[in-house]
Amino acid sequence: IVPAGVLYMPARDVLVRAKSNISDEEIIKERAKQLRRSGLLLQDPAVIEAMEHGDCPQFIPVKFGKDGRPAGESLASLEQLGKLAGHIEKTLLALAKELRGGNIDASPAFRSVQDNACQWCDYREICRFDETKDRRRWQTKRKAEEVWASLSAAGEEENA
Repeated sequence: IVPAGVLYMPARDVLVRAKSNISDEEIIKERAKQLRRSGLLLQDPAVIEAMEHGDCPQFIPVKFGKDGRPAGESLASLEQLGKLAGHIEKTLLALAKELRGGNIDASPAFRSVQDNACQWCDYREICRFDETKDRRRWQTKRKAEEVWASLSAAGEEENA
C-alpha cells in the first residue's frame, strides 16, 4: 500500500459573505475557494491527476509551475510521508502510554490568545486547566522545510 496523501475537507456548509451587488459568478468563485482542501499529497503527477483532472486544480492544494510540474508546500515525497507516519505512530504510542499510566492532565494547544483550544472546548469548565499555574503548550506555525528537517533529524537521532 502506497499513501497518496491526506486531505482535510471542510465539514461545514460554506456560507459566502458578500455585498448584495455581487454577481453569481463571483459567489461561485468564492464558494469554490472556501471548499479548497488542505493537507499533503504524494509528489507524483499521476496521483495528482487522478485526484483532480486538469492543470488548474480547484479542490486539492496544488499549483503547477511554468514547466507544468506540480509544486508547493502541500507536496511530499514517499520518504517524507513515511517519516511523518512514523512520527505520528510514536506520538500516538506515547499518548496511549500516558493515558494508560493515569495521566489525564489538561494540555491545551495555544497559537495565540484568540486562537487556542480552550475557546472551542466543551470541557473547558471542568478540565481544571489553570492559566495561573499550568503551562500553555504554544504551537507556532512552521514552514514545511522546517517540519521535514525536524522529522529527518529525529530519525537520524534514533538510528545513531
